[in-house]
Amino acid sequence: RLARRGRHLTGLAAAACLWMAACYALFMGIGRVNFLNETRNFASVLRHERRGNEAVYAYRCYLRGLPFYLRETVGLVLPHSDDIRLAMESGHAPGSFPGERAFLSSLHGDARMFVVVRNEDLQALQGIARRPLYILARSDQHDLVSNRLVDGQRQELQALLGPAGVDLDAS
Repeated sequence: RLARRGRHLTGLAAAACLWMAACYALFMGIGRVNFLNETRNFASVLRHERRGNEAVYAYRCYLRGLPFYLRETVGLVLPHSDDIRLAMESGHAPGSFPGERAFLSSLHGDARMFVVVRNEDLQALQGIARRPLYILARSDQHDLVSNRLVDGQRQELQALLGPAGVDLDAS
């Protein structure tokens, strides 16, 4: 009797271990595609790409947890939000809530910056900015873009595009 119970428990333990291994493999595979935690993926890309004090903004969206992973404030650009307007008027963290005009002016400027934008808003933002925005990371719902490439990336991209490619210096 005791031996039979031991076999059942051993079989149950083995089935549980196989189930845990299958779940782990499944979730690791999904995690690598970054559908489960796009915020952590975007923060990782930002840590790798940023040089110094380059600004990060969320344009017409809010990627929950990004300030936590970056350990710093992320600017929010929501032109039609009463909460943001109230925060701007009260002077709460002025760099955190730029108006859309100030944001677009920065996007046109020489300083490199990063923007998290919803997939469906990317083309509109690119049209308003009247310049190419370089996609650094994508997820189901959001894109992480930059208004400038670092010099090494620019040279690699220009070599890849060849002489018939886009003139990156004009952008």
